Amino acid sequence: HRGGSSSSAALEAFAEARQIRERTGTLRTPDGGRLLKNIGLSRARLRDVKGALQAFAEAREVYESTGELESPSGAGLLRSIGAAHEEAGDTQAAVEAYYVARQILDRCGALECDDGEALLKSIGAMCEVRRDFEAALEAFSQARHIRSLRGTLHTASG
Repeated sequence: HRGGSSSSAALEAFAEARQIRERTGTLRTPDGGRLLKNIGLSRARLRDVKGALQAFAEAREVYESTGELESPSGAGLLRSIGAAHEEAGDTQAAVEAYYVARQILDRCGALECDDGEALLKSIGAMCEVRRDFEAALEAFSQARHIRSLRGTLHTASG
């Protein structure tokens, strides 16, 4: 199907870019970290959860070494890691990644944005799966509060 073929093509292009970055010694840079994240996202779209988690782990190492993890982009990486763990059925690892992402967005002052709201919904959903209804309610309430602050609570998507 079309989504798979475009993801396969993207993965090929990213693999080529990775080889170039390895040859030029620029894989362990912020841009290299983003490339590794994109490789993980492409693998996730192709349902290669193991490959996605490997790429995300490598990206996380680069993000940590370059200071990029403590940013909204780093929180996005952790949300992707959580989603991959969720896909693999590892709800504990998913929740852990989501909570670290939440802490980062909080420290950056970026929790009250679209990404923060979506992250809180993911936390709520995973807490529901884990039957931690109190934590799920708290996360969903925080997401609702963000929608209310942004004036999108009573819209078609709210």
